[in-house]
Amino acid sequence: MTTIDQHHQKALLAALGEPGYALLERFMQSLDGRLGLLKDAHRNSEWDALARHAHSLKGAAGTFGACALAEMAGTLEHAAQAQNAPLLQSLVDTLGPLVRLSVAESTALLQNKAP
Repeated sequence: MTTIDQHHQKALLAALGEPGYALLERFMQSLDGRLGLLKDAHRNSEWDALARHAHSLKGAAGTFGACALAEMAGTLEHAAQAQNAPLLQSLVDTLGPLVRLSVAESTALLQNKAP
């Protein structure tokens, strides 16, 4: 399963140069914290906060070519707005492995960057 649009990521990094690599690394480092915020909001049934965190993740993931993560975050946002507890539980359970896979694929791209 490919979670990253490598063409999008490579184009973004080519356009931004070295600062783009730093931004991508910062985004990847932020994912554990974002995941924690989503899980906390879900655990506390804070639907508005969950929707806001999911919306933020959707935008950031889309910016960096993490297409599968952006799509799941969008679904999570809508499920939070609808307070669809069964769907939210399934999405939150699936989000962690998807985050790890997205980070692994992006890390591989960063490790292969041209000097």
